[in-house]
Amino acid sequence: MRMFIVILLLIFLTGCAGNPTPTEQETPDYAAYSENKFIEGEVVSKRINSFTMVDDMTNGKIIVTMYDENDKKSMKSVKRNERVRVWFDHLRESNPGQTRAHRVEIIE
Repeated sequence: MRMFIVILLLIFLTGCAGNPTPTEQETPDYAAYSENKFIEGEVVSKRINSFTMVDDMTNGKIIVTMYDENDKKSMKSVKRNERVRVWFDHLRESNPGQTRAHRVEIIE
């Protein structure tokens, strides 16, 4: 009986000792902006605060919104059927893919 209590106590202590709390877990840094992290493609549809583009590398659609709400000028200058280069922070793997752009440049 004593051995059973010792084993049960060891299982309980090892199971509860190393679990991090939600504040200790590391959250991903979505603001990890890099000059080398960009995609190029053609705009296939345009909305007020976003546009959908077809990526040249994967030929897949990506919905792009602006990272900073104050920087809507570059979003307004984008038109349908234009080629753009978009610098982004994180590409969400949904269908279609989604990202927030730090900078949008129209390619001539």
